[in-house]
This record gives sequence, C-alpha cells and structure tokens, in this order.
Amino acid sequence: MGAVIGALAALVAGQGPEAALVSLARVKRWVDVAMDRQVARMQAAGVPDPDIEQSLAAQTKSTRRAAKNATKRSKLIDDNPELADQATNGDLGRDQLDAIANAAAETNTLDNVDDDLVDAVRQGTPDQARQRAKDWVDTQRGLDDVETAEQRRHRRRHVTRYRDHDRDMYGLRIEGDKASIDHMFQTLQAQAKQLYETDGGRDLAPTK
Repeated sequence: MGAVIGALAALVAGQGPEAALVSLARVKRWVDVAMDRQVARMQAAGVPDPDIEQSLAAQTKSTRRAAKNATKRSKLIDDNPELADQATNGDLGRDQLDAIANAAAETNTLDNVDDDLVDAVRQGTPDQARQRAKDWVDTQRGLDDVETAEQRRHRRRHVTRYRDHDRDMYGLRIEGDKASIDHMFQTLQAQAKQLYETDGGRDLAPTK
C-alpha cells in the first residue's frame, strides 16, 4: 500500500495544480466507492451496523453520523450497483449519494431505489441534494397519506336501501366516517332545499 501511495504522490507531483486536483478527485471517488463496497461486504457477512459504524468512526476519525451514512450508502450501492458506477465516474457526488441513501432509508426503498429520486437529486447541484431528496420524501408521504385516508373512508362507507312496511315508505341508511357523512348530509340538505323551492315551499320535516 505504501508503494501505491508513493507512486500516486510522484504522479501528482509531476502535474500542474489543476491537473493534479483532477487526478486526486478521480482517485478519491474510486477510494470512496471501494470503502463503501467493503462495508457492504461486512454487512453481507453479518456484522451489525453499529459495530461497523464504530469501526469506521475510529479508522477514519469521522463522526458517528458520517459512519451511519456510510452503512446506508453501502446498502444502497450493494443493491443498486449502477449508483456505484455513477459515483465512481463522477455523475453523482458524495453528498448526492448520501441524500439518495437517506431518503431511500426513510422510505424503506434502499433495496430498490426509485428512479425519480435518483433523477431529482442528480439533476440538481450537490448543495440542492438534501432539499431535493426531502421534497421527494414529502411527495411520497403525501401520496401514501392520501391513499390511506381514501382507503379508510371507502372501507367505512356503507349505504343500504330499506322499506318500512308499516308506513309503506322507503329510505336509505348511510354509514361512514364523520367527514363523509358531513359531506353527504350537506349535499342532501342542498337538494332538499331545491326540492322545497321547486314544490312551492311545501313544508318539510325539520332537519337535525
């Protein structure tokens, strides 16, 4: 390893500052992804994430938060290897990859990341990555909340038609959540008022 580092140092020493920066950035991207892949190997071997994070924090002198990001990132690229390639060639920056990993972890999609999330983050700048990922998460939660509420209302709605034989009258029995019943009651009240006016003001039974 020392020989490799020495060769790299000699290489950049012979380059101009800008060229050396480009070379080192390329090497850093490769090393970063290589680190993530090694973490993924540890995860596959059954090493608990907290143990990996503790080891990473000690070896790299990084924060526990950075180490936790690394375990999420490793799961992401292990199940979505195309993202590792994009990070290596520079299509995705480190902050962008972390934003994707955190958003995917939050929505339980690390094993099959949504293309819309990746596109949203990749099309922005690294400074916009966290906000773009948060916007995507908020959108997903909004869709889930609407779907859940609609499913719940639908499940609780029930309408039956019946006949009162003693009075020879027909009626409807409507059950549901408060929001649905309130909406239907207001609609029926409006229709009742319209019928009242059409019939010339005929007395109607008082509503409660």
